[in-house]
Amino acid sequence: SATVTAVTKDSQRPLLRPAIGLGVVAFALIAAIASLVTWGSSIVDVLSYIAIPLAFGGIGAFLWTRVPENPIGPMLLVATIGFAALIGSGTWLVLNVQGTTTDPLAIVMALAANLTFIPALMVVIVGVPLIFPDGRFLSPRWRWVGIAAAFVVVVAEVGVLFGQQMLTEYPVSIANPFYVPEAEPLFA
Repeated sequence: SATVTAVTKDSQRPLLRPAIGLGVVAFALIAAIASLVTWGSSIVDVLSYIAIPLAFGGIGAFLWTRVPENPIGPMLLVATIGFAALIGSGTWLVLNVQGTTTDPLAIVMALAANLTFIPALMVVIVGVPLIFPDGRFLSPRWRWVGIAAAFVVVVAEVGVLFGQQMLTEYPVSIANPFYVPEAEPLFA
């Protein structure tokens, strides 16, 4: 008797999505563990530095792999990258920089710490609920809320980039090389 094997959609699923998703989760885990070793001291630190990024990353990787047409999975992975970059760059600064510095690498890390939080938070707080559960806005009118949220993120990031004199102050002092004193009142 002959054996018949059917080729199904699941048997042909590429491994790239799970590999990328697990890579993002691993990046978040490494950043979280490094931050705990550096400055974690309470159960709140454990929850905020490990549980939150891993929850977003784990759910994002699962959704991106199992429901590839739904944009919520990639959005959660992008938020995970943002939170992990914030935690990782802040940890790097605490470990590698003492006092005031103008080191270009330290400036890049301080910019990463400052510029990744608001977009990552906005994706989780505004973006995901706007398109939950099926990855689409409830109606075309809700797109304006998404556009307004994106506009707020851009204005906030421009404010950080040009209107904030110091990127970090304690324990590391790094001046913002893009600071424009005249722009500070616009973003205060």
